[in-house]
Amino acid sequence: MFKKISSELGVFDKILIPIGFLADSLLKVFNIFIIVFVLMKNEEIKNFGFVKFFALFTLAFLFIFAIDFFIKKRNILRFADLKDKYFKMFLDRSMSMPYDMFENSEIMSKGKESNSFLASYESGFQNAYNQLLTIGSNITFLLIIFAVAIYVDFKIFLALLFIVVCEFIFVDLISKYKEKYKKDGSKIEFKITNYSNFATDIKNAKDIRLFSADKMYELYQNETLETYIKFMNKYYKAENVYNLILSILTGISIFAIIFILKDASVESIILISGILSIFSASVSITLKSFIQYNEEKLRYNVFNEFMTTTDKRYPIDKTPSFKDSIEFKNVTFSYPGSSEVILRDLSFKISKGEHIALLGLNGAGKSTVIKLLMGYYKPDKGHILIDGNDLSDYSYKSLSTLFAPMFQNVEPLALTIAEIVSSSERENQDEEKIISSLKTVGLYELVETLPEGIHTPLTKLLNPNGYVFSGGGNQKLAMARVIYNSERPIVILDEPTAALDSIAEEHVYRDLDSVLKDRSAIFITHRLASVKFLDKIMLLNDGKIVEEGSHDELMIKNGVYKSMYEKQAYYYKFEGEL
Repeated sequence: MFKKISSELGVFDKILIPIGFLADSLLKVFNIFIIVFVLMKNEEIKNFGFVKFFALFTLAFLFIFAIDFFIKKRNILRFADLKDKYFKMFLDRSMSMPYDMFENSEIMSKGKESNSFLASYESGFQNAYNQLLTIGSNITFLLIIFAVAIYVDFKIFLALLFIVVCEFIFVDLISKYKEKYKKDGSKIEFKITNYSNFATDIKNAKDIRLFSADKMYELYQNETLETYIKFMNKYYKAENVYNLILSILTGISIFAIIFILKDASVESIILISGILSIFSASVSITLKSFIQYNEEKLRYNVFNEFMTTTDKRYPIDKTPSFKDSIEFKNVTFSYPGSSEVILRDLSFKISKGEHIALLGLNGAGKSTVIKLLMGYYKPDKGHILIDGNDLSDYSYKSLSTLFAPMFQNVEPLALTIAEIVSSSERENQDEEKIISSLKTVGLYELVETLPEGIHTPLTKLLNPNGYVFSGGGNQKLAMARVIYNSERPIVILDEPTAALDSIAEEHVYRDLDSVLKDRSAIFITHRLASVKFLDKIMLLNDGKIVEEGSHDELMIKNGVYKSMYEKQAYYYKFEGEL
């Protein structure tokens, strides 16, 4: 990690590193010298003159203190810039990493630890550098103390050396012990954080209060906290043992030094006691700095692992064309970490401009097909082809230019209405087209009453004055985005009218012909009346297509689709009679 910090510093800052070590250590030496000056009968100092000596001493102290202050102040600003640089890298990686990695608890635990590494300006690189500075200056200071000890009595040097060696051995042991169990602790902390996020998420607030879910989750949380307490007891057990043994060994060494100095003058004993006190504090601080530096190093290693977790499945970063067809060829898929097979040897083809529906009971695999098509996941077996080219040849980012999706559960991002609809920054937005899209879905009348119109921020996550749409408003917003992004050739509509009232639903279907003109469309819906006029209907069951054809063709087959359609038609008719 030292090499990484050094590589991020300029030539001037690299020169300041040893100067900082020396300045910090000299400040400690001045403390020792004050004791020597007060207690020792130094005739040379007396002859030189107390006033002159004290003046030079003070000037030297202030000069070194100013250098030390300058270096530390400069480092704060330098590492603030470095922290910002790496935090931006972390955010970019988090927002561009493959979708399936979000369901990998180990990777998300590393993400949490990485965020902790960059959480404040006093942690991460800044803290690691500060600990290195402390270590370097204290080691320099300890070497000076060793030189004084050798001058006074070599036995004292051996006793001090014994203390240092013991402390370093135990620090190395405790660091290795902590490193061994660090990953387990991160996983438990990640789970505790999830409980906290669950409890404070407004989406869960109604159900928690309505169904007394707090009591049920309290049981799970208590179980996790008990596991965490057991882990922490085990985690710090070795450190407690280390402190006990080290205290005993240090005490033995101190008694040995006192025994060595039994015939020395009172002034000498007081002097050595003061030096020993500062020495012990310096050793303790140095070792704590070693521990903190190693902890920051471990966190940096986790951060580095997270940052280097790249998606090697998509080597070609180019925009795919869609001029002919999309094809699933013998696709089999299970979600990561699960043995349940969701799709089994699935094959179908969608031609350009074709409008199809994916139907089936819950869990049949409809949404999974969409996730695979959009590159969120990779098939376990088989291939997904666009114009004959394998989907795995493209990055997720390039694939996203093909699709204009509208999912059932719409949660708008913490952006402005215009940014969400246009999927672009303000300077690249076509405001007339945004307004037209909002009018088409019947949302503009509300939007124009807002203080900032189409530039009103949504949600209160980043802006306390953000506007919050209803569920139906969110779906209209998503449909407006589909309309605006007309250059995207594949439209995906997952229960597009689930949160809309009957009038709004009628408006959506009325405008679909113009929205889908010259574009391919995939519908996922339970409302079979809305798929009658599509080119093709595919009925999924147990990960396979069990029926395929147009509405009329499937009605003639007299199979599952006809049965489902007639049951829905009966209830619609029954409701009409009411």
